[in-house]
Amino acid sequence: MIDAPKSQSENHIFGPDTRYSAIRSGIGEKRQWLSKAPVCEHLASHRIIHTGMMHARRPLKIVRPRQSGTYFMVTTAGEGEVLVDGSWVRTAPEQGCLLPPRYPNAIRAVSESDVWSFCWVRYLEPDSIIPITSANRPVLGNYNSSPIINAYQGLYAESVSNENSKLMHHWVELIHGYVQDFAGPSQMDDRLWRTWDRVEEDLAANWDLPAIARHAHVSPEHFRRLCQTHLGRSPVKHLTYLRIQRGMDLLHNSSDTVESIATAFGYQTPAAFAKALRRWTGSRPSDLRS
Repeated sequence: MIDAPKSQSENHIFGPDTRYSAIRSGIGEKRQWLSKAPVCEHLASHRIIHTGMMHARRPLKIVRPRQSGTYFMVTTAGEGEVLVDGSWVRTAPEQGCLLPPRYPNAIRAVSESDVWSFCWVRYLEPDSIIPITSANRPVLGNYNSSPIINAYQGLYAESVSNENSKLMHHWVELIHGYVQDFAGPSQMDDRLWRTWDRVEEDLAANWDLPAIARHAHVSPEHFRRLCQTHLGRSPVKHLTYLRIQRGMDLLHNSSDTVESIATAFGYQTPAAFAKALRRWTGSRPSDLRS
């Protein structure tokens, strides 16, 4: 379980040893910690809110229960952790991580002595916008950080001097291209997406692994292996993910009661839904609604 403060739905703890540089586009939410960052309007062409590099030790922790767009990061030195399906996963140098829109975004430094350094790119992608990744879970993998770091440093130098708009455009195209390259196309087995489309039509049903596998016309064990290969999680965890995501959407965009939302997505009580939400996102229904 994520140890986010019980009274907050979003949390930023930087600590005295945190250093960072950033470039913002001017779109999206206004952050106090980014107020002095140079502005590059070219970032907005790809709906990038901001990009930057951070160097930090504990107690650095950033928690966003429901991010507004894709978030990419790559570790260049030290180690940190990212929240994946309710559990903290370690990220080491030359490892990248991409979180899809509406997915909880939570990262933290793990050492009080060693510096964790990483580069990030954050997007703004409303529901009406096709995101840069078709993945519906975090993408984790090895990644050569040098190209995107060089592109960021080039863009930062031009943004500070604000002298060459053409070069800024090219640096932005490179940064976006490197993120797209890491995201890659999501090649999901046809049996998987058709089956999960059917499940999403009735998330309140009493689904179990055999019932879901029957829709794919494969054995439960084979369906479990397909999910692990293409989704990186078990069928039961993916079912929970779908229910949590849809529940979060209603908490944000409707006035439905927590009880009706819980019932609509297969939870017997509001407390059961709230417990699952807390485990996956670190937030309570009241946090997201407020």
